[in-house]
Amino acid sequence: MIKRFIQWIGQFLTADNLLVGMGAALIFSLIWLLQVPTDIQDHHYDLQMMLQGRHFVATFGYFLAVFIFSLGIPHPYALIAGSVILLSLSVGVKYILVKKYLQPDSKKLLLFFSISLLLILNLPGPQNYLIGQFPPNVWHNSTSIFLMPFAIALFWQGLKYWEKPSPKIAFSILALLLIHVIIKPSFVFVFVPVFGLMSLWKWRLNVAFWRMVWVSLAAMVLIGLEYFAIFQWHSFRSGPQPETGLTIAPFHVWRFHSSNMLWSLIASIAFPLSYIFLFPKRIKASFPLQFAWALFAFGLLIFILVAETGLREYDANFVWQCYIANFLLFLVTVADWQGHKLPRPSELVLKLFFSLHLLSGIAYLFKIFILNNYY
Repeated sequence: MIKRFIQWIGQFLTADNLLVGMGAALIFSLIWLLQVPTDIQDHHYDLQMMLQGRHFVATFGYFLAVFIFSLGIPHPYALIAGSVILLSLSVGVKYILVKKYLQPDSKKLLLFFSISLLLILNLPGPQNYLIGQFPPNVWHNSTSIFLMPFAIALFWQGLKYWEKPSPKIAFSILALLLIHVIIKPSFVFVFVPVFGLMSLWKWRLNVAFWRMVWVSLAAMVLIGLEYFAIFQWHSFRSGPQPETGLTIAPFHVWRFHSSNMLWSLIASIAFPLSYIFLFPKRIKASFPLQFAWALFAFGLLIFILVAETGLREYDANFVWQCYIANFLLFLVTVADWQGHKLPRPSELVLKLFFSLHLLSGIAYLFKIFILNNYY
């Protein structure tokens, strides 16, 4: 058994996996060493307050994981080390899952696209580089980085259930939904209704559909408890926050963060949008593309309509699902692109847009360290 376990671990300790993990560790270490103000430091503060018993964060998954990776040592430096290790591993696992999903014939192409998909970003926005757009990757928010491998796994399990529904896959989806709920429930808000509606369309009211209904209800009950904890019990960071709640305010938050919302949208999805524009028939033939576009569209609708009131009015806490869905959109678009032989002019257009997103992501990493801000 020990030998088998060592062999299982060994398959992940490849040169490229280790280099990706080390690269991520360097980025997160520099964020701390150069004191780039991000949500990572804010979450570090939250964890310290939790350990002192001063408050409790309802979405505690990331904080529990950091405490485990810091070996249960409450010293600030140990917690910082734990966060760097956890976030680096999250990026590494994300890279491994991306490689498994893509699987093109060429190993060089596999490495190129897998690494590139970790770096791609939106094109520069009209007001801020990042905020107001929907970047497929983020380096500043701990919970989103930690959640991303689980989001990819949830999307993948959804695709498997669509192909061959079974109680085993349904249980995997339930487990992943619960993990999402305790880390960051944003993606659950879009996955549950979108997958539910697409399942209803395919299976009508058969056993496969009702199995998903019960899975979704379990996740939504936990989200309801979280809503109570965050907005009624005020279990977030600085204690009670009067007049904090939810409201319907179309474009209110987006308009605050972007002076040109249409450009912000195009700058975020230029590559997958160009693919669908060039090959509109592909979306009819590919369920993964349909699923990813539906997730992004519904996530964008939530961001457009729902806003918070009170101290977090402009925090844009209902945008995170767009980031996750956009990464999945890039992932399935690359997979579909590499799975088909396309006319050379179209290939050049796709390479151009993908390269622009990649160069933007690389430039962004230099920006956050040179200008000392992430937005």
